[in-house]
Amino acid sequence: MPVLMPLATAVAYANSLGNPFVLDDARIIRSCACFSSLWPLPPRIVADLTFCLNAVLFGPHPASYRIVNIAIHATAALLLYGIIRRTLALPRFQFRYQSSGTWLAAASATLWAVHPVQTESVIYVCQRYESLMGLFYLFALYGFVRGCTSDRHRIGWYDGAAASCVLGMGTKGVMITAPLMILLYDYVFISGNPFGAVRTRWRIHATLFITGIVTILLAFFYRENSLDAYVDPGHNMAYFLTQFRVVAHYVRLTFWPYPLCLQYGWEAVSGLREVLAPALAILLLFGAGMGLLWRRHPAGFLLAWFLVILTPTSSVFPIPDVIFEHRMYLSLAGVTVLLIVGGF
Repeated sequence: MPVLMPLATAVAYANSLGNPFVLDDARIIRSCACFSSLWPLPPRIVADLTFCLNAVLFGPHPASYRIVNIAIHATAALLLYGIIRRTLALPRFQFRYQSSGTWLAAASATLWAVHPVQTESVIYVCQRYESLMGLFYLFALYGFVRGCTSDRHRIGWYDGAAASCVLGMGTKGVMITAPLMILLYDYVFISGNPFGAVRTRWRIHATLFITGIVTILLAFFYRENSLDAYVDPGHNMAYFLTQFRVVAHYVRLTFWPYPLCLQYGWEAVSGLREVLAPALAILLLFGAGMGLLWRRHPAGFLLAWFLVILTPTSSVFPIPDVIFEHRMYLSLAGVTVLLIVGGF
């Protein structure tokens, strides 16, 4: 399976290699390739450095950037496979998936890797920000799982999870949700008690939450990410209401990914009446997720995964574009696992 999944990913995206840069690809890559100053630090410094390294090693050709993006995505799929396989092997499931766990993990990770919604995150070159952050996010969780379940090198795996969190925080701000999701994973699948999780593994959980300071500092010191953009209550509320429609659209694309669009150009709604139906649906989904999470049901964790990872881009913090399909990159994993393992 670790051979077939990257192969399926490469086949799915091979026809993108001959395409040119799109939208702001060329501008972003050009700016990353000629750093004139390292201060103030760009808020996505880690991904920017990979663009710079890409240019130095392979030149300016779009295909070279896309090959690296596909490799990042394939590696993320392998990490997701490892997380699911090891989760299904935990004592909580009492060997229920002993014969099927590997295949369920492979099917879930492969579906996530080749799902059409992922197209934007993989072949829209500058959205390496999203896929690289996803790679660090999944490695942080994988390192935590290995640290909890391994008899040897436990501290090394925890250190790897913390280092991955730091790198992810320097890649994209969505990474700030990773410490919370890892704590919820501990609660649902390992400790069975939020206080027990904190009491038993408080050092690693505290370390992971502290890494969030990296994102906060990078955003604070970078002039173009001024916090002044987040202090208009009216604009914030309009953006928040619009996100009910956006998240409902994300859910629809998960099950019927057509038509896909690189740039929607949606405007913010003017009132609750315009989004009443999707708002009720999303609130019901949120309520169901919280109820299942309270009962430590695995589906509750998967629903929380879907909603929590969308929170930085689909809440009260306005972003110039209200919708982008690449924001579904990691959230989609929660749905694919729920469909494959839940269906089984």
